[in-house]
Amino acid sequence: MAEFHRGFEGIDQTNEHQAFFQILDVASALPSIQNYRNRMLELCPITEGYRVLDVGCGLGNETTRIAELVGRSGSVQGIDTSQLMIAEANRRAGELDLPLTFEIGDAHNLPFPNSEFDLTRTERVLLYLDAPD
Repeated sequence: MAEFHRGFEGIDQTNEHQAFFQILDVASALPSIQNYRNRMLELCPITEGYRVLDVGCGLGNETTRIAELVGRSGSVQGIDTSQLMIAEANRRAGELDLPLTFEIGDAHNLPFPNSEFDLTRTERVLLYLDAPD
């Protein structure tokens, strides 16, 4: 189970990306993941007007939830290195009227100025970084 995350970093080089998307959706529905995400929000409450960066946003499930919390006066930016993940996140959020954008980005080289966001979050992306520190 310790290596469960392996394979996701190469999702753009596979034809099996729909299977990876299904795995992520099933994982997102697990009570343990939901409890973990709720605890993150307890520790770092997000309120109306916040500007939030979600590094390693994947399919955007939690990013979308956060966008609901920041309201119209806030904004949420999701980044991921996977072109396929970002395309799927954009597809899923396409009809939503939320202050939400997704783009390809690298945690090692964030394209944003300092103090651009009130809060930056990540979940499992540190598992994939060569130099997480």
